[in-house]
Amino acid sequence: MNPFIRKVKTEAEKDALLLEAAKKWDDLDENSDLVSVSQEDFLAGIANSIIVEADPIEPRALTPMQKADVDLELDLASLCGGTYVPRQYSNIEAFAGMEKAEERQNLQELLGPARRAESQLESLVRGIVQKTVGNRSVPMRESERPGIMPAIAARAAELDPGSDVAIVLAAFASGNLEGMRSIARSLAEAA
Repeated sequence: MNPFIRKVKTEAEKDALLLEAAKKWDDLDENSDLVSVSQEDFLAGIANSIIVEADPIEPRALTPMQKADVDLELDLASLCGGTYVPRQYSNIEAFAGMEKAEERQNLQELLGPARRAESQLESLVRGIVQKTVGNRSVPMRESERPGIMPAIAARAAELDPGSDVAIVLAAFASGNLEGMRSIARSLAEAA
C-alpha cells in the first residue's frame, strides 16, 4: 500500500482535504517553488493521491446447492484434522510424484488389513454363489442357462417318481412333445 495515498469515504471529505491543501499552499509564500511549480500542479498531485472508496457491494445469498457445496468442503476440511482436503502438490514434477507415491502408500497401509480380511457374511455369500453357479468365473448367457423347468422336473421325480406330474414335467423339460401328449390323453380319458 502506498503511504502517500489517502482513502476517504465521500467526495465531500476529498474536497475538504483539497481546501486544506490550498491553505497550506498559501502559507508557503516564497518557498512554494520548492514544493511544486504551480498551485494547480500541487493540488492536482494532492487530488490524485486521494481516493474515494466505492460503496461496498453486498454479496447475494448463496443458493441451496452452493451452500451445500461450501458446507461439504468445510466438513471435509475439518474431518480427521484436514486429511480429506484436496491436496496441493508441488510444482516440481519429481516432488509431486514423490508426494503422490507417499499418499498412495499411506492409503494402502490404512486400507490393507480391511481388504485382506473377509467377513463372515462375505464368505457365506461367496459360498452360496459358488454352489449355485458352480466354479464358473464367467456367468452363462441367458440362452445357455438350463432354466427352471429341469430343476422342477428333477425335484418332482425325487418326490414322486411315477406320478403323472413328474412324467409331464420331465417330458416338458426334455422337449418331448409326444410324451406330453400321451400323458394329456391318459388324463383326459381318466376324467
